[in-house]
Amino acid sequence: MERSIVGFHQDEHGDWVADLACGHGQHVRHQPPLVSRPWVITEEGRRTRLGTALNCKRCDEECAMTIQRWDDAQDGRFSESALRKKMEKAGYAVTRYVYPPGTEFPNHTHSVDKLDAVVSGRFRMVMRSRELVLERGDILAVPRGTVHSAEVLGDEPVVSLDGIKQGESCLVTESGDRDDGR
Repeated sequence: MERSIVGFHQDEHGDWVADLACGHGQHVRHQPPLVSRPWVITEEGRRTRLGTALNCKRCDEECAMTIQRWDDAQDGRFSESALRKKMEKAGYAVTRYVYPPGTEFPNHTHSVDKLDAVVSGRFRMVMRSRELVLERGDILAVPRGTVHSAEVLGDEPVVSLDGIKQGESCLVTESGDRDDGR
């Protein structure tokens, strides 16, 4: 997935890493004859590459967009507290939200990797031109920087658990504006 280069840093071995707009990093080594990137050697050369698109391998890997469905045999009997514990065990801080029928969230991104889970109701998520409907016990990973939208389906409110990696704070970007919030 193409992402803009927003900066550079060196890893623990002294190799250059491009910082991408999605929050991931991509090594940009100059190792002739295998890889020729002489621009990475100088500060001026790196500066000329700011804003350039680079394929983010991590975003490509995360692109699978699959729902984790609750499995009574593996996860035990479903309940809101059991779903919360499953998310917390995976290292996420969990917040509960209730969205009334008709609630819509237009295209937006988050500055952190998130989990969206449904306790009750039906929640349509559109991400990477794919549409999925989340129902009771479903969890969907939403990688940082991924444009997505959501809406409550039907006449029943959606009770949702939002998971954000422990210790991170989330910024939401809508229509190019950056706001504090979840």
